[in-house]
Amino acid sequence: ILELAIGIYGLILPLLIIACKPVYAILYNQLYSHFMIYNIITFLGCAIILCIPVICMGATLPILCRFYVTSLSHLGTHTGRLYGLNTIGAAAGSVLCGFWLINLLGIWGTLVFGVLINCAIGVFCIAAGGRLKQVRGHTVTSAAGSFGPAVPGEDKSEQGPGILYGALVVFAVSGFCSMAYEVFWAKLLGLIVGPTTYSFTIVLVTFILGLALGSILFGWLADRYGKTIWLLLSTQVVAALFVLGISQLLGNSQFFFAKLIFYFQDQFALRSIIKGLVLFFMMVVPTLCLGATFPLVGMIYTRSVAKVGGSIGFAYAINTVGA
Repeated sequence: ILELAIGIYGLILPLLIIACKPVYAILYNQLYSHFMIYNIITFLGCAIILCIPVICMGATLPILCRFYVTSLSHLGTHTGRLYGLNTIGAAAGSVLCGFWLINLLGIWGTLVFGVLINCAIGVFCIAAGGRLKQVRGHTVTSAAGSFGPAVPGEDKSEQGPGILYGALVVFAVSGFCSMAYEVFWAKLLGLIVGPTTYSFTIVLVTFILGLALGSILFGWLADRYGKTIWLLLSTQVVAALFVLGISQLLGNSQFFFAKLIFYFQDQFALRSIIKGLVLFFMMVVPTLCLGATFPLVGMIYTRSVAKVGGSIGFAYAINTVGA
């Protein structure tokens, strides 16, 4: 239902934006000299227009976690896998839209393509839900079963509130830092590798791909490591140290990228691939460590399988507020 709502709203949104143009023209003419007031009103207007689809988008991950996680012993692996696959999908969408779809289909064609994918997912999930009810009606499942209900008994009472809230603080700060690095590196690399939509796409894709792989890797490690809080803290320290070094390296890489652009000036595809690979290997360590926060905090903060949806949703919201 959420996916169907996102898809349908995707078609309505451009019409809403067109309808709002006269209102914003009046607001701008009246308030252009009042910078703060105009931007607050603009923010509120954008929030109202976008609230329905983005709330639905934000709801999908905790709902999937509630469905997919059936045992705390696999919490890190399963939440890391879901977040990682979701982020890999985001990277694929960035590449497809940034390099091909908008060029081939135009803005509206690409929009309709996305809407069709969302609606197809929605229809598929509703059909799968119908089959799932039949399966549940004919089988008695345990806590570890594929479709079994959550078991409140799997509790982590040994973790004090200080560790739980500390993990959330780390998650919020990590979200802030992740977005800050992404903005900073995108602007820096825009000057170095060229201020084009393709360069921005390459930076975005390499960054979020590292986050995805980090989530999958450290989610798997978290289920096999005793002290999750220490794993969380150590990844953040490593990320910070590598960010300092990489930012210095990127700031002094003008000649390297200038030569790369010159040598491959007539080979757009190859030049873009080489740029992406170079940037990926530059960013891979800090982005892997930043991607680790989601499954690690999920493991620390989730007290029982019955509360996976609420715990993951709340932690993810805290991270996004930081971002």
